Amino acid sequence: IRQYAQNTCSDRFECDQYNQQIAEAIEKMLQQSPQRFDYPFTQLQQQGMLQIVSSPNQKYRFYTMDVSGGGTMREYYTLYQFKQNQNNTPQILDLDDSHLDRVHAVELKGKTVYLIQSTFVGSLCDRTFILKAFYFEQNSLKPAAIFTEEAQAKQDELSLNNQCRWGGVDSDEIFRISNSQKYIDIM
Repeated sequence: IRQYAQNTCSDRFECDQYNQQIAEAIEKMLQQSPQRFDYPFTQLQQQGMLQIVSSPNQKYRFYTMDVSGGGTMREYYTLYQFKQNQNNTPQILDLDDSHLDRVHAVELKGKTVYLIQSTFVGSLCDRTFILKAFYFEQNSLKPAAIFTEEAQAKQDELSLNNQCRWGGVDSDEIFRISNSQKYIDIM
């Protein structure tokens, strides 16, 4: 991974050519050493090669990497690990190429449901803000159909596209979740 951190590229657009290789190296490192669950990867985070978000109960870690090949549209790849004995093998989390922003945990009908906020970056101004619900079963994430819209079946996802209308807005301004984790306010 150090080979990509050298000063051979002058800006993000030039460095984008290495994103996929960096993500593959990070994934390989996590798979070969799953006991690294608590390892902070400080240098990789400081260099913007990796973002780590933990669940509120610290049982799960999510690793997000930019695998874009250039341009204004961004593509992200996310892995997750759960803390258990010595087998913390990372698994792929399908967030439809969006950037994982935050993880919330709520209790619903005796189950912990994880609400994952993410942002799909379509261009310089086009963003889709996504809130997906999951629960863990048999050591993997399963979609949790908890959201309802008028006269529709329950869904595991809410999304809202800004269509270049709200500049500078992030997912925390779109989905506001109360401190009690009982209410979700959608812009």
